[in-house]
Amino acid sequence: MPLRMFFKDYDDMERRIINGNLYQCVKLYLIKILNEEKGAVYEEKLNTRRAIHCFEFQFDDGMILNDERLEESSEDDARILRHIIMQAYEGAKQEMRYAKDDTPQTIKQMQRELLQEIQEADKSKDIRVALCSDSIFMLITNKRHYVGAYRIDENMKYKQRIKVYDDMLSAIRRV
Repeated sequence: MPLRMFFKDYDDMERRIINGNLYQCVKLYLIKILNEEKGAVYEEKLNTRRAIHCFEFQFDDGMILNDERLEESSEDDARILRHIIMQAYEGAKQEMRYAKDDTPQTIKQMQRELLQEIQEADKSKDIRVALCSDSIFMLITNKRHYVGAYRIDENMKYKQRIKVYDDMLSAIRRV
């Protein structure tokens, strides 16, 4: 199942995260958990490795993530990925390396772009992660049907799981 972020390329990511570098934060977090896994039990090491395989960033061809090792994706994978994104985003936020322009007009524009991207994603078979203002959305799709979605609030707390595509759209509109 393909896995990529809702960014077209590195420039697109930078445009959305002004003065920020989510890519670098994610990579730093991955290095950290790699160093910490020496004392971990086998199952934890395996989960860490699977998550890391999902986050092999490739910017050269415009693709963010290379996921050839993830032929099948499970809900466990989604939890691991959500955790990594949460940690990385929190790191960026603490260092004030995230979008500082949070005016209502800017947020509305981001929401419109995100809605359009989600509608386009309906034709794909992707797990997608989307960053919109202070919220992160993870869409998990199976063929053309959404099987799960997560919304994470600005304090990086698991806020709600959304099961239906229409609910996902309405939740984004409420942000």
